[in-house]
Amino acid sequence: MAGLDVKLIPIGGKGVLDLEVVDGEITSVEGLQTSLDVSLLTDKRASSPAVSDPLKARGWIIDTINGDEIGSHFWLLTQARLDTTTINQGEAFGAQALQHFIDDGFATEVKVEGTLSPQGASFAITITTPFGESIRKIVNLWELTGG
Repeated sequence: MAGLDVKLIPIGGKGVLDLEVVDGEITSVEGLQTSLDVSLLTDKRASSPAVSDPLKARGWIIDTINGDEIGSHFWLLTQARLDTTTINQGEAFGAQALQHFIDDGFATEVKVEGTLSPQGASFAITITTPFGESIRKIVNLWELTGG
């Protein structure tokens, strides 16, 4: 059901991803991993209450026109104090970023569970497909943002 997608690979650390190219051809991959990475690791445009200066709202400005926003608001937490409020916000941001998997029929359930540790905040993502398959990913928030 998920179909083919381009394969993203980490480059240079800090959560940077790029297309994988082998022998001049873009590598494809089956499944939801690419969409999961884009959904979580792309900066979603922030609304005016969240960021007062529109030039610092990040995200793709076209999202405000077409209403089909991609990405997450994880980036809004880069300056936040590491506490349970931040973990709760991160869980909400992650679930919001992944809701399209359920809306589009690629998942029956999405779970985002945050953990606070001396190294920062991490979020365990579990997506359950209509076929009962579980897709898991760990996002180490501060490791990815350099915060």
